[in-house]
Amino acid sequence: MVGNDAATLDSLLDAELRYGHSNGKVETKAEFLATLAAQKLRYLAIEPREARIRFVGEMALGDGVVVMKVATEAGELTITARYLDVWVRRGGTWKLVAWQSAKLP
Repeated sequence: MVGNDAATLDSLLDAELRYGHSNGKVETKAEFLATLAAQKLRYLAIEPREARIRFVGEMALGDGVVVMKVATEAGELTITARYLDVWVRRGGTWKLVAWQSAKLP
């Protein structure tokens, strides 16, 4: 995401992706990739502070805390957020199907 590598992101994101930003906006895969391509949102740095993964059959649940430095149309922001992500194994490949984050005070 920091490298804005659309091809790699496209391969990692599931067609059913629901990406919930820390501001409450939720995007589909197509919308999220379009936002990044238009540079309405740029990830400048991503620093995991906590991370845990649990496997449930063909699904993996990740959660933790992350610090993200982003550039938006309104300017640069540093966001500390708690997140939950859901990955599924499709054809032997792990795909992100859901991401939800909430800003921490």
